[in-house]
Amino acid sequence: MSVAGMTQGKYREFSKKDTMITHLYGDSMYMAMNDSGHVKSLSVFRMLKANILLRQSVSAERGIGKVMAIAFNAHGDVDNVKVWGNARSVYHIADNKSTGCNTASGDSVFCCF
Repeated sequence: MSVAGMTQGKYREFSKKDTMITHLYGDSMYMAMNDSGHVKSLSVFRMLKANILLRQSVSAERGIGKVMAIAFNAHGDVDNVKVWGNARSVYHIADNKSTGCNTASGDSVFCCF
């Protein structure tokens, strides 16, 4: 699937622990599907912005840059995300013992899940 011109997309990923809702905005998007109907990859180009909301979180995770590539595993869950071109990201970390906020910026930002 290929979409051009002021694109907006929404992706929902459900798990036993949480629900992740990703809103993507950009100039164009490209999505590839695998044979089982799951998303295989998603790319967003030019002036992208991504907001990721977790049901159990009070904060939104953000990624901003010029190009974003998202790779998915065989089950359709996000495996990794890479942002290029004045990349910036903000995400919050929470586990049983502590919480924190990670901000990163640079030519590219890579995140594995």
